[in-house]
Amino acid sequence: MNGISASRDGWHFAWQLAQREMRGNLSRFRVFLGALLLGVAAIGTVGSVADAMRSGINDNARILLGGDLEISSLHTPPGAEILETAAKFGTVSKVVQMRAMLQASDRRKLVELKAVDENWPLVGTAELKPDMPLAEALADGGIVADDALLRSLGLKPGDTARLGGMDVSVRAALTIEPDRSISFVSFGPRVLVSDATLAATGLQQPGSFITYRYRLLLDQAAAREPALAALRQITEPTHVRVREVANAAPGFDRFINQAEIFLVLVGLTALLIGGLGVAGAVRAWLASRMPVIATLKCLGAPSLLIFRIYLLQILVIAACGVLAGLIVAAIAPLFAIRILSSYVTVPLEMTIYPLSLMIAAGFGMGTAFLFAVWPLAKAEEVRAADLFRSLIEMPDGWPKPRYLVMMLLAASGLTILAY
Repeated sequence: MNGISASRDGWHFAWQLAQREMRGNLSRFRVFLGALLLGVAAIGTVGSVADAMRSGINDNARILLGGDLEISSLHTPPGAEILETAAKFGTVSKVVQMRAMLQASDRRKLVELKAVDENWPLVGTAELKPDMPLAEALADGGIVADDALLRSLGLKPGDTARLGGMDVSVRAALTIEPDRSISFVSFGPRVLVSDATLAATGLQQPGSFITYRYRLLLDQAAAREPALAALRQITEPTHVRVREVANAAPGFDRFINQAEIFLVLVGLTALLIGGLGVAGAVRAWLASRMPVIATLKCLGAPSLLIFRIYLLQILVIAACGVLAGLIVAAIAPLFAIRILSSYVTVPLEMTIYPLSLMIAAGFGMGTAFLFAVWPLAKAEEVRAADLFRSLIEMPDGWPKPRYLVMMLLAASGLTILAY
């Protein structure tokens, strides 16, 4: 056969022809590139931020939990037998949390009250302003409170406020609370008091919504499983819960997973909607190349070679859009983490998370391939005789079964990536 022989329909030869065809075509795919860039950037950014938050929680799990294990109950404290069992494995610290009103002159504020014992914190360090020992700050009716609370009530160290049935003395502002739970919802700023001060306020009344937490710092790391098994066995018939570091922030971890799924689906939806534009752009571009395709057919180019030539061009152009989206996805989390830092009490390490970026790239390339196959499959059906017509149109009808299988596989791959 003269011209382009059937034996030269491999990928290498198709790539040589695609390179020549591609010159000057990039400008015709602005919408195509924009849709891929935005979709890939959104999915990659969401994945990277979620990974950074999970990494921060995992690296600081003991600090967030306040120890190696936590025993908690509502309204009433755990029984003496439970606490004695915990004490056999290490040091126990008691924390009592409730909501209360703090009053200064004629101003009142709902606060999250936290009463701690002399062992708190077991892990990490509480930082005060001005700097002083925590025991000294909480002694003799002293309180430590969030700086924002002190400003809103017009208080400063040395001033007196009313908490429950007693007057308390403001000793310092709380700048770092190591075991503060991660939450986007807060009922009020934090106020720290001692066990003795809480008892003196008279706030612990029957029916009050009080959470009792006992943190356990193990003497030996190897005792984790025996301690966990013993505590779960003894607390099973009670209302007491036992947590470990693997579940240090259960509510927030669940929120991250749900938010990530929702935002990834939003990004994927935008990508798929953009895919309709991709199909239209590819179809319009191929319509302008009909004379070239018919000429290649006259020179002996087989249909499969035509498909490969234009598929390679689409994939190269799609790769440009995906690469631009990945660059944005690698940079954007830096700004997102700055905003989240005001809600998250653990340090978030911003680095490149390859898996999240690879998933975003897979979504981008998969979407481009899925929506490009149909018009490409129809373009290969252009006949050599069409060259002698004044107007060459894209063939109608369904593509060959092998291309429908390709589209089905691409759609299946996107579904797997989404879940």
